[in-house]
Amino acid sequence: MTAYNDGLSQIRENIEWFFESSKKDEDPSNEERMQQGQVGGLMPRGSSEKIKFLAEELERTKYKPIVQDKEEPKGIMSKPLVPVLRKSKDTTEEIPKNFAEQQSLDNWALALQDKQEEPSTTNEVQSSVFTDEILAKNEGVEASDVVTGIETQSFGVVHSKGLNRKDFNTDRAFAAAVVQKHYEELDKKFTEGGHNIKEAPLSVQYAFLDLHYNNGNVGKDTVPFFDKNDMSKALNNTLEFVGTKTSKDRRIALPSLASRRVRMYNKAAEELKNKKIYSIDMLAVNGKTKVVYRDVDENVIHSFLSSRALANVSRSGVSIDRKSATWNRVTDKWTYQ
Repeated sequence: MTAYNDGLSQIRENIEWFFESSKKDEDPSNEERMQQGQVGGLMPRGSSEKIKFLAEELERTKYKPIVQDKEEPKGIMSKPLVPVLRKSKDTTEEIPKNFAEQQSLDNWALALQDKQEEPSTTNEVQSSVFTDEILAKNEGVEASDVVTGIETQSFGVVHSKGLNRKDFNTDRAFAAAVVQKHYEELDKKFTEGGHNIKEAPLSVQYAFLDLHYNNGNVGKDTVPFFDKNDMSKALNNTLEFVGTKTSKDRRIALPSLASRRVRMYNKAAEELKNKKIYSIDMLAVNGKTKVVYRDVDENVIHSFLSSRALANVSRSGVSIDRKSATWNRVTDKWTYQ
């Protein structure tokens, strides 16, 4: 801050020197310039050069407010200059029209600068970005289905929330509008639970939103488990949604949904600096499925017992019962028994 004020003082002296010296018939001598505190060679000689210098000084400082010193200026600044302000690039605040007449200008400028430097505490998901970055990879851009045999629209649209494809020019625009509907519902659920989901990092919001979009909802425990100071419990809860219904109306625990949840979980874990999931083991147990998520050191991050049978599905929608299924982050593929 001291260096900044020193720089402002130097600019003021330069400008004052210009006005004083411009009253003279001749340019000031080098000795006179040195008495004014100017370094040799800094101030140009000649009126046209002085004007050019002044213009360069103003150009160089136009992006910062020049605020009058709080202490009474001495010497050359016996008549302090009017502060110069600009309209901020980052705010809609307007500079007062008659700011030279306002006694509180200095305080206004400092308050505006503090406002500009205050970091935002909220993040809002952009539905088009989510559609491109998440759905295009998780669902694909073509109308099809590769895991359950249930027909889906482009970008995996199933739960369209009352929107119709014919009302949109492109599949992408339709999917983005559906995402927005899901996000609004998700936001409402968190608000009703006493939380602001937009305080969470985008990667965390993406994990919840992808679950809501893919599943049609989040779990009954997702919102109660949410804690903005420790999001691990709520994120772990998203890992339990691995169930689906096939086109034959059979309810199963589907391995590909487990790996989808992990991809979203790991993006959030990276931003939160938590341990990532490295592997998934799914084991059939008496008609149910034991699911275990481990880190790279084989420590259990989360586990649970699904009430659904372990199976994957052919493209025609026929389910194939499995004894076990294993996945790891390196290959990003499932192996079955």
